[in-house]
Amino acid sequence: MFYEKVKLNVPYEKAGLPSDGCIAELECYRTDVNQDGISERRRPAIVVCPGGGYDFVSPREAEPVAMRFVSYGYAAFCLTYSCVNKKFPTALLEAAAAVAYVRNNAEMLKVLPDQIYIAGFSAGGHLAASLSVHWNKDFVKEPFGFTDEHKPNGSILCYPVITAKYFTHGATTRNLAQIQGKEGDLTDEQVKLFSCEEHISADTPPAFLWHTADDNVVPSKNSLVYAAGLADHGIPYEMHIFRSGHHGLSLSEASTSAYSGHINDDVAQWVPLAMRWIANRCGFDRMFK
Repeated sequence: MFYEKVKLNVPYEKAGLPSDGCIAELECYRTDVNQDGISERRRPAIVVCPGGGYDFVSPREAEPVAMRFVSYGYAAFCLTYSCVNKKFPTALLEAAAAVAYVRNNAEMLKVLPDQIYIAGFSAGGHLAASLSVHWNKDFVKEPFGFTDEHKPNGSILCYPVITAKYFTHGATTRNLAQIQGKEGDLTDEQVKLFSCEEHISADTPPAFLWHTADDNVVPSKNSLVYAAGLADHGIPYEMHIFRSGHHGLSLSEASTSAYSGHINDDVAQWVPLAMRWIANRCGFDRMFK
C-alpha cells in the first residue's frame, strides 16, 4: 500500500483570503500491486471531500471511503479542507489545489491524468459540485495561475448540499457565509453564488449522484435539481434515489456506521454502481493496463 500525506500550496492571500488557521492536506492511498503483481499501471483517481456542514470534516466519510475505492483498483485521495470560520471560497480553492496536485503528479502517483474525479458527501458534495461548476471562473483560476489542471473529469455527489435556496441545509450555507448561529440571512448574491445548479454550463463535468428519498436533513431535491441542470445542458449523469435511509450514511455499512440506522444494504449498492460508472467512462481496458 502506498500512503503519503502532503500539505497543499494554496495562495490564500492572492485570493484576498486570510490564511490563519487554514488546513489543506491531502492523504494519498494506492495499492502498489494489481492481480498480476505489476505495480506500474496507472489508474483513475478519486479525490474525497468528507462532509460536516463546513463546520468539521467527518472521519466516517474520509479514510474508510478512500480504502473502499482503493479496493476497486482506484487511487484515492482524502482532502482535509479548512471549514471553521473560513468563508467561501477558501475550501473551494483547496479542492482546486487537490485536483491539480493529483494531475500534476500523475506519473509519480501512477494515475490517469484524464480520469481524476472528485467525490463529496453532504457539505463535501457541495464542495465537489462547486469545483465542478466554478473551476473555470477567474476567482478560482487566477490566484493559482491555473488553466484547466484543476478541473475534475467527473464528480460523485453523495447526498450533496447543492442549493442555498429554500430546500437547502441552512447550517452549511450559513457557515459558507460566516453567519453565526441562526441569526441573519444570506444576501441574494450569496444565495446565487452558493447554489451550484445556477452555474451549470457546457464546461461542467459529468456526475454520478445518489440520495435517499426521505433524507430529512438535506432533501433529495438537491440532487434532483442538479441532475435537471445537467440534463438541460446535455451533460451525462447517472443518479440513484434510494427509497429510504438516514442522512450521512457514508458507505452504509458497519465500517462507517455511527449507529445501526447507518447500515442499509440497499443504499450500500451505491459504491459498486459508482465504481462501474467510472470504469465505463474511462474504459475497462484502461483499468487493467
